Amino acid sequence: ATHLSSLPLPFLNSVVVGMTETGAVKNAVHLIPPGFVEANTQESTAAERLGVPDDITYVVGFLSSEEARWVNGAAASANGGNKYAIPALG
Repeated sequence: ATHLSSLPLPFLNSVVVGMTETGAVKNAVHLIPPGFVEANTQESTAAERLGVPDDITYVVGFLSSEEARWVNGAAASANGGNKYAIPALG
């Protein structure tokens, strides 16, 4: 980050990702009691579902686009409105 700060017009943004349906998550589901993920997701997120990779792709695409030229140093939440994660971000 120190090196990048010396470049003209530096910007660093991050994406805070919530639970997303990926191969790793699908492979780990057998470790969790049946119905736990579904019930927890419906109770804790505004979207009432797990994310899918495209949900994250759209956020990253926006941050990489010209439209995000004024976004600098942001931590964009891509978590379906998780009501527990949002307060933790401050």
